[in-house]
Amino acid sequence: MSDRHGLEKIKTIGDHYMVASGLLRSLPHHAEAIADMALERLAIIPRFSLAGAAPLASGSHP
Repeated sequence: MSDRHGLEKIKTIGDHYMVASGLLRSLPHHAEAIADMALERLAIIPRFSLAGAAPLASGSHP
């Protein structure tokens, strides 16, 4: 997913996904690229809920 938006995946730590923009190549709209990826990920999250289970939700940890 990060490649599609022109971003660099730095690492995955547990359920966190770290990306950066503009490090290896310049992007004219680097902030928008990260925001677009974040919005895409938010739209995908509900697809991973198990049948009969409470739906997954995005947000901060308690």
